[in-house]
Amino acid sequence: LYEYITGIDVYGISHLIEHLSFKNTKEFTTKELIENLREFGSYNALTSKSNIRYYYNTVMQHKELAIDLVLNTAFNSLNKLNKEEFESEKEVVVNEIKTYQSNAIGIYNRMAFSLARGLNMDDNNLGNPDIVKNFTMKRVQEIKHYFINSDYLVHFTYDSEKISKDEVISLFNSRLERFNNIEEGNIVKVFGRVERRFDKYQVIVNNIQIIE
Repeated sequence: LYEYITGIDVYGISHLIEHLSFKNTKEFTTKELIENLREFGSYNALTSKSNIRYYYNTVMQHKELAIDLVLNTAFNSLNKLNKEEFESEKEVVVNEIKTYQSNAIGIYNRMAFSLARGLNMDDNNLGNPDIVKNFTMKRVQEIKHYFINSDYLVHFTYDSEKISKDEVISLFNSRLERFNNIEEGNIVKVFGRVERRFDKYQVIVNNIQIIE
């Protein structure tokens, strides 16, 4: 949609944004964020053809931290990003794409997946290295702002014997209020999924752009 409106090729920019969102967030430096993510649970992010997903798994006693960490990455405006970190992470992403392009089995599997779903075979979510390496910090910040002011789908997995669904949603919404760069009404659905046998907590935020 951004390309359609502006005429600017941004193929692969979502994947770069996924990486950059872990850099100098609203409430954590890059170092603080990564240290917390690694110490108290497991984390990851992925870019699909429709959204960027950020998630964190931890035990129930760290549920507040889990929400904070995911919110700080998903709603990172990238305004605190410095030039050195930007260029460094862009190089990481370009090398990741080149590695993918040299993997014949990986290319075959992705092409087969795309064909089965009626998608463009050249669209691999990662982007084209020649395009990605020319992205500017300003362009990336513009696109991330576009995501932040789009719709979101929030998932929770929690232990229902320790906290109720309403308490989970209330906890999330109270912590979301700290992010004043999010326009009111952007959260389209928040839901919890009960895991009765495990003392665990998972939160996922999907940045989704819905095109009608």
